Amino acid sequence: MTRRYIILLSILAALCFTLAAIVGGLVYISQSDDPVITIDTGDDLEFKQFDSVEEYNQYLQSAQNNNYYLGGLGSAGEFEVAASPDMQIDDLMGSAGIGDGGDVDQNRVSETYVQVAGVDEADIVKTDGESIFLSNLNYYYYTDPIILDDVLFEETLQTDRFYPEVVNTTKVISAFPPSDLKLSSEINSVGKLLLDDDVLVVVEDTEINAYDVRNVNDPEKIWDLALGVDSYVDVARMYNNELYLFASTYVYSSDYPCPVPLLEGGDAELTIACTDIYHPTVPAEVDKTFTVLKINPGTGDILDDVSFVGSSYASTVYMSGENIYVSYQRYTDQNEIIIDFLVNETSDIFPREIRKEINKINGYDISSYSKFYELSIVLENYYSGLDEEARMEVEDKAEARLTEYMVDKVRELQNTDIVRIDSDSLAIKALGSVPGYTLNQFSFDEYDGYLRVATSITDTIRYQYDTNDLYVLDSSLDIVGAVKDFGLDESIYGVRFMGDLAYVVTFKQIDPFYVIDLTNPTKPEIAGELKIPGYSSFLHQINEELVLGIGREDFGVKAALYDVSDVNNPRELDKLIIDGDWTELEYNHNAFLIDAENEIFFIPGSNSAYIVSYDDENLALVKEIDNLNAQRAIYINDYLYVIGNDKLVVLDETDWSKVSELAIN
Repeated sequence: MTRRYIILLSILAALCFTLAAIVGGLVYISQSDDPVITIDTGDDLEFKQFDSVEEYNQYLQSAQNNNYYLGGLGSAGEFEVAASPDMQIDDLMGSAGIGDGGDVDQNRVSETYVQVAGVDEADIVKTDGESIFLSNLNYYYYTDPIILDDVLFEETLQTDRFYPEVVNTTKVISAFPPSDLKLSSEINSVGKLLLDDDVLVVVEDTEINAYDVRNVNDPEKIWDLALGVDSYVDVARMYNNELYLFASTYVYSSDYPCPVPLLEGGDAELTIACTDIYHPTVPAEVDKTFTVLKINPGTGDILDDVSFVGSSYASTVYMSGENIYVSYQRYTDQNEIIIDFLVNETSDIFPREIRKEINKINGYDISSYSKFYELSIVLENYYSGLDEEARMEVEDKAEARLTEYMVDKVRELQNTDIVRIDSDSLAIKALGSVPGYTLNQFSFDEYDGYLRVATSITDTIRYQYDTNDLYVLDSSLDIVGAVKDFGLDESIYGVRFMGDLAYVVTFKQIDPFYVIDLTNPTKPEIAGELKIPGYSSFLHQINEELVLGIGREDFGVKAALYDVSDVNNPRELDKLIIDGDWTELEYNHNAFLIDAENEIFFIPGSNSAYIVSYDDENLALVKEIDNLNAQRAIYINDYLYVIGNDKLVVLDETDWSKVSELAIN
């Protein structure tokens, strides 16, 4: 491939994959009587209900026919819930599973690790301090047969393996005291769990079952919901004793089910009429209808619902005490960016006749893609008529000019649009946008009426420029402050907000650890920076002076302890490398456990469980359990229950001796 061709590709050919400048297929229902919700975004965007079945079908057909690359809620990126508005260090400790001290008779009981106390996240393990509810898959191990000498077998002996039927269940385990550890019962349902008082909710892909677990020996099913054809539960949360379900229904170019049969066959049926579904008034790619359900966990009654069309591309849901923030990605039409470059930035690069052709094509009443195609022919013919020296001169000038141009345009290429929804009424309150894309739910935080969002910026035309920003938005989701261009040529790998501070990790070859001061929302600034090998993708603030990071360095799991007492000079106090292993914590924060009273935390490895002490600001491996395939850990008082694929091991935290063990598969 010639250098000229590479340059031409960087300017034009890479843009054959057009990215549409539209909202990423997301709309939302308001519970008001007005079917049209108009929010001034500068793009004449309206959220509107379909007027008829015909409009619904036409909209989806049009969306299927367009080749858009855009964001939207869906399976590629699970709905996620993030921090609360008033989350202080004490709240974070509580959400991390740190129980109250109390007297000896009062159990210290851990909880699922979440970002905000009070907003529970569905996970495979829950406990009430007496019982453990565990939902994992059963399986069988097969080994090679042992050949015994002098043993004859008839030739007709059947040697095919018979695979026994696998029945997956949720185990109800009597856990405390550990001397009475036993399997009390099993529930014929498996999925992510949520516990509300004595009601255990089991969330599967296509059904939700709720059980009264007051009698652990005989749990009683009290209600169930079954999703319709091509409908699935994406995620579930529990907040203020109300169950929030986020479900989606696929739509196809040959069959747009309308009304949408969301729930059918269970204790409740729900059909979403086409005229109850919201959509953006601008074109969008659509392959799903999304519905948010608010449910009474004790009865299964549906309290409220919201429906909207969208795309299965990754998006994030962040739930604070009063608001739900839904984010999705939106891409700019890159053809238009390059056409603008050719029209306005190349007057001294191309001769007059080529400039006339460029302006002529730009004036055509055709799509940007068609303009791009015509321009590529003109430029290819022009290049082919130049000698080598002239081509090199044009290429060098065009490349340098495009590089300068893209520095100013890079934040227009990809945006994260954010919708603020009232969590009580499900009414839309505001719509805003920030440049770039977010990492995950930890990229968002609401505090003192402001939303803080950390994003990464990428030149999606040539992929030659990466940087990172942090934005502060007011209640109307207007940007009021920003820190830009930190971690150049790197991307965000981890972020955690805590009050007036944000801790951000970027990575390419080293791990810059940034401390960002958000005391003044309109003038946030980088307070300190630390550069060390590896990266931390999971961050947890232990107290006001210590931050724990877990990630990777070289070929092992890395745990690092950061001193942030001086925000202008963060230091790495200690680190621990577990060679040749990986951890689920790199992508699932629910797998983490910390016991502040005993100053230890749990890291699940690929085959082992690691218990690490951070006493006296030093990291030390105090216990390793091999051959466990560790998944989760909980504590009740000073007993640590480590849960693997096939067994549960109980450790005494005072001396780390094994107290009990239970086979669970």
